[in-house]
Amino acid sequence: FFFGCFFGMAQQDNVEYYKRLGVEKDATHKELRNAFAKKVMTVHPDKGGDEAEFAALHNAYEVLIDERKRRIYDRYGPDALGRTAEGLFSDTFRAGEFSGVDDDKTTKTTRELEALRKENDTLQRQMLILKPETENKYASSFESWLRNRDPIQNKVITSADIMKDIGVCESSYDKVNLPPLRSFIAEYTSTGQELPETVRQRQYDLPTELKWGQVLVHVLAAPITRLDHQLSRFYALHDTKMPAFPAPAGAEGVGVVLKVGPGVETLKERDLVLPGSPVLGTWRRLAVLKAEDLIPFPPTELSPTMVSTFYSFLTAYRLLEDFGSLRPGDTILQSGADSTVGMAVIQICKILKIKTINLVEDSDDFDDVSDTLHAMGANYVWKNTGSIVDRLKKARSGGLPRLGLDCIGSTTLSRICEAMFPEGTVVVYATTTNRVDRFPYIPLMFNGLSIRGFWLWQWLKDNAESVPEVVDKVLPLMEENKFDLEVQHWKQVDESFSAAIKERNSVLEFASVDEAMRVLSATESPENQD
Repeated sequence: FFFGCFFGMAQQDNVEYYKRLGVEKDATHKELRNAFAKKVMTVHPDKGGDEAEFAALHNAYEVLIDERKRRIYDRYGPDALGRTAEGLFSDTFRAGEFSGVDDDKTTKTTRELEALRKENDTLQRQMLILKPETENKYASSFESWLRNRDPIQNKVITSADIMKDIGVCESSYDKVNLPPLRSFIAEYTSTGQELPETVRQRQYDLPTELKWGQVLVHVLAAPITRLDHQLSRFYALHDTKMPAFPAPAGAEGVGVVLKVGPGVETLKERDLVLPGSPVLGTWRRLAVLKAEDLIPFPPTELSPTMVSTFYSFLTAYRLLEDFGSLRPGDTILQSGADSTVGMAVIQICKILKIKTINLVEDSDDFDDVSDTLHAMGANYVWKNTGSIVDRLKKARSGGLPRLGLDCIGSTTLSRICEAMFPEGTVVVYATTTNRVDRFPYIPLMFNGLSIRGFWLWQWLKDNAESVPEVVDKVLPLMEENKFDLEVQHWKQVDESFSAAIKERNSVLEFASVDEAMRVLSATESPENQD
């Protein structure tokens, strides 16, 4: 009971600032400014108000009008506003098990509170299921029965499910008209070869209207990732229906909503969005997409290029959070350390005081790559050749890796498995070879090794409601420049695309938010937008 009260108080604190201003939690900036101006007229000391009350009002306004502070307040409460981004991140990682690795002043309070929150959430869900009906009515009992049915064996079909599966009759709603628009697009034309042989670029005409559930999106920036190279060679993804050739290319990126079609309630104009599927095609300037295939991203002052790499940090976060049961001082071993995900892993591990052994391919610029990764916090950077076990013996790194991360396959996966701590875990989250030349039977049998798989897009599909929580943990670090990725920036994409897809860690930069929002107004004339 005591712990439940403590948690309830913490949750209540997260609405106190809104109550001071007299607004709801979803209040817009305009509503916050209007509410503050109205309150000031009565509580300002010059108007006869109390000085302490005015100070509290002003503090609440300053927090809520700042998008970053507002996210932290909403998620963690007022006490978290004075914490560093690194401190917040380590305090909440793995339910607080890393609390204090960044700041000696940190106490066990945050760790205990985070654990209590999760326990409380579980208890509340159980109470909701067991809660008796307050009104003994047929409708109320029927609703409860529907809510508590087995979700797999007895799925409840809603109107939204029906509209998603069979669509909405076009004569039952008014479509949203669009001006004539043309856009750059890159497409897969075949598979089985490396980029850029499998991709072509062209200009295409967009639809002239938005149908039910559609939005017009302007892509702001889109990275070229290992997944894109994987698709160019195999063009096959588990549990994903692949479009027929020619198919839009580009798996990751960030866009801004320019226009909202009928039936869309989850998005509005000027919202930032991330792709919810790897086959939407982000290597294009403009696209008409289904709102249900997009994931909202909170307003931020970060550059579109940095936001476009968010999935790299999300992947790194999930790999470290969900596998290996890591503790401060442990060691991880990863291949592809010079990829965007690899660099994100290094920087997160630096905050959490986890040592990293990083494998990169042998190349002419190995020394430059090694210097870059060491500057990010890497403990060891090795060429991906020879025996990893022998190098570990010579390095005396302080312990065998408890977690291995592989994005290559082939002999690399086998060599990582052979170097792992007994009962360690190796996670495969990407592949560039689509094969294993030598399966690691010995470490699997005698060392109790676990080999797991992680597919970001499946995680997004199964855990869409958890994305905002990870955003709230990772985004403050990105906004405070605690995270950085070594990427090549490519502007004037129409001319530079062919060169960009040949380089490592490239980002296609299409426009800023303001530039994108001017597209529709510029096309009110009969001329098309190129």
